[in-house]
Amino acid sequence: MLELICVLAGIVLLFLLFAQARPDDGIRAAVLAAAAWFALYAVVSVLLFAADIFTIRLAAGITDIGLAGAFTAWSWTKKKLSFRICFPFRKYALCFLILAVAMPFAAGKFGYFGMGQDEGVYQTHAIQLMYGENSRQLDFPEYTQLNMKEREACQDAVVSHLLGFYTVDEYGTISGYDTETMSRASGIFHGIPNYAAMLALSGRISGIAHMMDIQTVFYILSILLFFMITENLGWKRLTGGILTALLAFSPLLIWVTKSALTEGFQLMLILAFLYFMTENRSGSCLGAAAAVITFSFFHVVSVVYTPFFVLIFLIISWRRHSKCWALAGTGVLVGIAAGIHVMTVVSPQYTYMNLGYSLYKILPFINNENVITVFWLAAIAGILCFLPVFLGKGLPEKLVLSEKVWGWFWRLAVIGWLAAEGYLLVKQQKSTDSFLTAFQNLQAGAFVYFSGIFTLPLAVSGILVRPQKAGTLSEKVLLAALLYCVMFYAAFLKTESREYYYYTRYIAPYLGIVLLAAGIYMDRLIRKSGWWKMAFAVCTVGVMFLMAPYLKVLAIGQDDTYIDWNTLEEVADGIEAEDAVLLESDQMRVFFFPVRAITGASVYCRTEDLSVLTRNLKKVTEGDIYYISDEKNLVEKSEGVCVFRKEYEISQDDGSDHGGWIPLPGSFTSSQAQISVYRCTGESRLEYNMADSLLALNGFGDLEGEFRWIRAQEASVSCRVEPGHYYLQIFCASVPPDFVMKNPQYYVEVYINHELVGSALPGTDQILQIELQPWQIPEGEFTLSIRSPLWPAAFIAEGDSRMLGLAVSRIIFMEKV
Repeated sequence: MLELICVLAGIVLLFLLFAQARPDDGIRAAVLAAAAWFALYAVVSVLLFAADIFTIRLAAGITDIGLAGAFTAWSWTKKKLSFRICFPFRKYALCFLILAVAMPFAAGKFGYFGMGQDEGVYQTHAIQLMYGENSRQLDFPEYTQLNMKEREACQDAVVSHLLGFYTVDEYGTISGYDTETMSRASGIFHGIPNYAAMLALSGRISGIAHMMDIQTVFYILSILLFFMITENLGWKRLTGGILTALLAFSPLLIWVTKSALTEGFQLMLILAFLYFMTENRSGSCLGAAAAVITFSFFHVVSVVYTPFFVLIFLIISWRRHSKCWALAGTGVLVGIAAGIHVMTVVSPQYTYMNLGYSLYKILPFINNENVITVFWLAAIAGILCFLPVFLGKGLPEKLVLSEKVWGWFWRLAVIGWLAAEGYLLVKQQKSTDSFLTAFQNLQAGAFVYFSGIFTLPLAVSGILVRPQKAGTLSEKVLLAALLYCVMFYAAFLKTESREYYYYTRYIAPYLGIVLLAAGIYMDRLIRKSGWWKMAFAVCTVGVMFLMAPYLKVLAIGQDDTYIDWNTLEEVADGIEAEDAVLLESDQMRVFFFPVRAITGASVYCRTEDLSVLTRNLKKVTEGDIYYISDEKNLVEKSEGVCVFRKEYEISQDDGSDHGGWIPLPGSFTSSQAQISVYRCTGESRLEYNMADSLLALNGFGDLEGEFRWIRAQEASVSCRVEPGHYYLQIFCASVPPDFVMKNPQYYVEVYINHELVGSALPGTDQILQIELQPWQIPEGEFTLSIRSPLWPAAFIAEGDSRMLGLAVSRIIFMEKV
């Protein structure tokens, strides 16, 4: 509840500030206030992570305290605050209608993915933050209680099975890791943590199962910002409605909104930047700068767009001789350098890895050692470029480009882009089976599909035919954004896009740019003739009709879902902080971090016999021992009691239902899985099944059905039972009669710790039974060995050259009554 109060209080303060400048449009002020609060929270969060003092309440509280101070200072300079604010709902009725229709598609969310890719890592990190695991570098102090063998095994499991958790063992040589006080299994989550902090904030307000609902908030704000940009540009309401609908119903944006990925917030920031760039209000440049600075503290990809942002501020400040724009540009330069610096502190491996994918390839002289220095030097150099503006100078009139020159600049840039894409298309076609597939594999193709099919061709045609139609500064900024963020990006930075939706999500933040660039020419054509109104309306309806089946799949299906949220919470329910939990290695990615955070219990990977581990953990655990199982390994009654069992659905896009003219999934593939939770007893294990993959075996072959053949003169299995009077029963397949007849003295001998305890003549019986006395059973773990003559497998399978002993299915210690 406190978190919700902080969010609402901060937004109200910002609303009052924005409303003073926009008293005639309270809706606009509310949208800007909400977007600004989350942007501030993102920056404050990452700074707290850099200081390693983050908590959700602290970040929200500092955000609100800062806003309260700013509001007080601003109010002090004003004689009177105006609270007469209008809310022009009719003006936004079309946008609200589009949102209302789109909500059923965007509101539902995918389930929990777990470690292994960006979405699941953000979800996992958010769960940690929700439950107070706030350390920048996370360690596992509970492992220090284990003996050296078990400690090493558990640390190896963390390093091997938690993809997206960058450990000291793998990346400790990178600056930013604490290698002195932290264990080799300690690590830092993939990604910049302020997005996980926003998911965690949402989770604290509405529950873990609804943490991703904040994506819907970013979606709504993005659509409203986009519509507000069309209003800023003075376009016809029909133009704004068509473009807003194409963005709102873009399958990629819907998919991103239903997932836990950063691109939804990135889109909101890009549109906020464009909103302030098109507002033409005094001080709007500061809002645009704030959006860029937030972007620089939020995602490493901002580095790629640094030249674009800096050039925009530089050109406008020089052209207008504006100190305000120069001040904003200076802030952008400092913010970009500071943002990269902070990101290398909070998530070094992730940041350096992404810089290696982009910046280091473009500028090979930059590396991990000098990148921070280079950015700060570049920022200083950039600030010097703004210095003449601060001194009252600007761009001489003779250097101002004419509209004709600008027109040819746009034309030549687009022609160059078309040539580059043509080359990439020919290159792609050589390795694919068709022209269509080659086009779909291009990033430019993804832009076409997800921005409404006809809008990118319209923007390109408009630039080639009538580039001078983009006459205002706002429209020139939109074309510059199209050239750099869409065309340059698709032709030179990330040219391929082979998996719709997951790997095409990178273009989601820039879909609005394509639509707005197309809108420059669409609006003029709509004003020119009623036929164009009809043509664009029909095209829009046609696009919606084509995308409808895929939107339906998104509305009712679940992608990237390894377990639903309710089942995840039910698995953790009942486990207490003083308990310990054992997991199979292949369950680590899904349950390790959530169960550890939600319950506070110590979580370990099962690396050996369940009974042995249970006994060892009981020495260092005050509570119960639980084992979370997918039932691949059998749990005997003597080992544990099942306290929870449930079937759940795994659902994802496996790429099997793609194809055709539109390369989007026509369905998501689902399968049933089962999860069980056992309370371990720690009692002796009386039954050893050969199907158990964790048995400590030696001398046995691979599992064939329910049996394992003995492949050596002596085979052994590690056992543990309490000393007592038992009948040892070895269940095995019958020995071939022909071999028994030729070898009447075919005895099987059984040893415990190399001491003979009995022998039997197997014959054709399928159970060998030997009576064991209490003095023959040692304390603790022991080795049970079976010695038997080997016989040629050719007796039962002609041509089989193996030498075989018994085929054992299970071994049971049956207590003698």
